[in-house]
Amino acid sequence: MKLAFSLLLAIVVSACAPPGSKRYNVDRQSTIKAITVGNITVAPFKAPTYIDDKCRAAGKITPPERTTFEAFIQQALADEIRATGAFNEAAPKMALFGELKNLVFSSTSTFSDAWWILKIRISSSNGKTMEIAEKYDFKTSFGADTACQEAADAYIPAVKKLVEKLVKSSQFTSLLTP
Repeated sequence: MKLAFSLLLAIVVSACAPPGSKRYNVDRQSTIKAITVGNITVAPFKAPTYIDDKCRAAGKITPPERTTFEAFIQQALADEIRATGAFNEAAPKMALFGELKNLVFSSTSTFSDAWWILKIRISSSNGKTMEIAEKYDFKTSFGADTACQEAADAYIPAVKKLVEKLVKSSQFTSLLTP
């Protein structure tokens, strides 16, 4: 009986896919306007020492495209720069390096909206550095499965807001000055 229950439990648990989310899309109206240098690359981001990706009893939140959270942010920034025509991984003149300093989320909406908090540090090959953070609020549901899927889906717009805030910052252009 225990064996049958264990097998049934294993089948049920393995059939549940962890909440994932969709893809990041660059707006055709790129927010980066004043890139004066070309041939920019974005190096892989460093991960924080710990990410709590557990969501209620529904399992772990997985980043989009089955990548890591920090790699998704790095790729989003690279995509934004690529949209301007300034990206060049093969022969870069400037390199941006990133570190995901903080990544936390709440899928509970008891007293307020659910949220993501993202904080990154960006360094340039020119020696300049900046930090930026974004708190992204989103609506969620009471049930764990739905709420965790909504949290996973909200990661993309949270990253989009973070990257938008980064590239609109007056400090960002100083990262791109040789």
